[in-house]
Amino acid sequence: MNDVGNSFDLSRYDGLQEAQEAGVDVDIRDPNGKKLGIIIKVAGPDSLRQRKAIEKMAADRLASDDPSPLSPAELFDRQTRGLAVATISWNEFKLDGGIYELNEENAYKLYQRFPFIRDQVAERAGRRSAFFGFWNTEADEE
Repeated sequence: MNDVGNSFDLSRYDGLQEAQEAGVDVDIRDPNGKKLGIIIKVAGPDSLRQRKAIEKMAADRLASDDPSPLSPAELFDRQTRGLAVATISWNEFKLDGGIYELNEENAYKLYQRFPFIRDQVAERAGRRSAFFGFWNTEADEE
């Protein structure tokens, strides 16, 4: 009944966690689709960075003792903060005439100010298939 020859071997996904921790490059494009030369490296959805961000937001919410549901604006803000935490690196670029340094708060401000950048980073950071590389030859879309 259990045909070992046809069994799916989950070990093909062993490298997925490591790939998510290492991150994936997001080649940022302007709203018209033109590459800007800005590459942002972001950790995956199962990465320690993203898990810690979620745990911190949940702990903060519980500590606030506020039982009301989050508003759409609050949810968007929390997701943006999570993306800022998940941002590993970016290449040098200018904002307002100066080099924009990488840190969590600057990443948050960048994503708030430029939703088209936030959306590109969020799309890649939240999609496990972006981290599969060669393992994804037979995986179904999530």
